[in-house]
Amino acid sequence: MSTTPPDRSIAGLAPRTRRTPAAASLLRENRPDPAPAPAAADASSDVPAAGLEQTREERPASTARAQISVVVAPELRDRARAAFRAASYFEHVGSFAEFVAGAIEAEITRIEREHNAGLPLEPVRENLPAGRAGSR
Repeated sequence: MSTTPPDRSIAGLAPRTRRTPAAASLLRENRPDPAPAPAAADASSDVPAAGLEQTREERPASTARAQISVVVAPELRDRARAAFRAASYFEHVGSFAEFVAGAIEAEITRIEREHNAGLPLEPVRENLPAGRAGSR
């Protein structure tokens, strides 16, 4: 008989590494530009120039999490689930919560770019009004 123990290691795919923020890379404006980016006008300034937004990597990372709850149409919920399933592997999204957070962040970045000269909006920590806008 052979005295060599059998190889009982489990073979499979290597763990995925996160390349890009979740759903943000699905937006055309967040995809990498094939052409080289123009040089920055003034790198010594701490304040971003008007029209330039901070990227997710430039913003301080927060490890704290807060729960939010929204009610959406069943069709939108189902589309979000389908998008998560379709893109989660390729976009390196670990959970549906991470996917939704990335989608929210992408929309906030768009609003900041279009309505606040690309600068981050001031956080609002107090509760927002409940109910529909027309019922207040």
